[in-house]
Amino acid sequence: MCPRPDGPRLFRMFPAKAESSLIMRHGRHSDDFLEEHLAEAAQRLAATFHGQPVDDLILIPWLYLYRHAMELTMKRSILYAVGLRRNNGEEEPSLDSEVVADRLSKKHKHRLGAILNELQVHLGALDLPPVPSDAAKIVQLLGELDPAGLSFRYSEQLPDSVDRIDFVQMNAAIATAYTTVAAALDVLCEYGDVQSDYLDEMRQIQAEIEADLRDDY
Repeated sequence: MCPRPDGPRLFRMFPAKAESSLIMRHGRHSDDFLEEHLAEAAQRLAATFHGQPVDDLILIPWLYLYRHAMELTMKRSILYAVGLRRNNGEEEPSLDSEVVADRLSKKHKHRLGAILNELQVHLGALDLPPVPSDAAKIVQLLGELDPAGLSFRYSEQLPDSVDRIDFVQMNAAIATAYTTVAAALDVLCEYGDVQSDYLDEMRQIQAEIEADLRDDY
């Protein structure tokens, strides 16, 4: 597909002339799984850590990337889960997609704890395993550190303390927590595939019953 000539001016200012310097943005499709892109960027940033004083500069950007990735993947999972519950015949108004989207944006906002709690409710309603407690604890603690989604974006939002942190251990814990939380969407998608096959089979059976009834009468 040829690039659109009316792309953002900033991008048009730097057209790629060689594969070695090329980076692609595939239209809106690039944003479909933005959480994966953020997590990948966090992993690459963490890989630059060498235990030197200059590494202190990556801490807050690294936290921001993982924190935002967790928020987006949980919200995506919630929106998918309520659709599955609707397909199962649940009729509660609270499961309407617009109501859910409004609740996520206006009530939960960027509060990781509240978002995680809702995700756990939907997983339970579908008889699926919850996010494990060790990963959930990391999400909750990260949410406590950044309750409004501003702590890693603006100065003076974090406590005025000097913190000595084992980055290697914390990186491993947060990376694992993200992978675990993101896996909830994989589980939901597998559930959705089984559900779709079941519903297709039920529709086929119903069509055969209706055909038999027409033949009889």
